[in-house]
Amino acid sequence: MGPNDEAFIFNCKADSGTVDFTSTAGTTVDQLPVAPAKYTVAASGSTGDNPGQLSALVNLHDGNSWRVASPGTFDITAFGGSKFAGTFQFDITSTAGTATVSGTFQEDCTGDACS
Repeated sequence: MGPNDEAFIFNCKADSGTVDFTSTAGTTVDQLPVAPAKYTVAASGSTGDNPGQLSALVNLHDGNSWRVASPGTFDITAFGGSKFAGTFQFDITSTAGTATVSGTFQEDCTGDACS
């Protein structure tokens, strides 16, 4: 990573599966600020050319290899201080068919480390 590169990793886990979000290669601090913003979830296979987008890895615990079928959304409504919250939605596909993945998240920080 370069001095202006920004790394973002966020993992969501539920009984039905997991979704792991990461910043794409070459994403800078300016493209992923610590502030509320709307981001694109990149379609599978396109992340190398799109710094500033997020990639998503989906595991539905069903033995299928799911991929993001078309660009989706990752909307951060609170980012920084003591709260990280927002929504996401994108379509996935595999040999088993297609589906829409959507969710909300809210992580609150407590203690002396929060500011």
